[in-house]
Amino acid sequence: MATEYSNRLTMIVPANRVPALNAWFKNNIDVGSTLDNITVPLNVSGDETDVPSHYWFSGVFTDSQMDLFLGRLIQQANVIPPDDWNSRSRQQKKDWVASVKQSVIDKIGVRIFITDNIDGSVTDNLDQILVEHGVKRRQKPH
Repeated sequence: MATEYSNRLTMIVPANRVPALNAWFKNNIDVGSTLDNITVPLNVSGDETDVPSHYWFSGVFTDSQMDLFLGRLIQQANVIPPDDWNSRSRQQKKDWVASVKQSVIDKIGVRIFITDNIDGSVTDNLDQILVEHGVKRRQKPH
């Protein structure tokens, strides 16, 4: 069954950016919510006693929510979107985001991964993403 929440966004966010992004989500996407969205701590060791260096987030968004979020993110990274952004297809937008991904990482440290959520299924490759970026979920030491 199709869903209007056709975009899945997965992010790895530096710890120092989490409060501002959580506030932005509450004010723009999840209006009226008192809950934080970015809450899963990560660090290099994976040990829960070590301070989180990053946090992980994954959620689904409508096209308009995704456009709003990407607009904010690229504004923070001082990346200029194409003039024809609103007329671009979903794939063209994804391709453009992929083309500026490294600039966003370099400027604000946020790593973004956008996949389709057309059928409502979860398509995260979280473990692979974490390994590629050198962080682990924090767990109790064995």
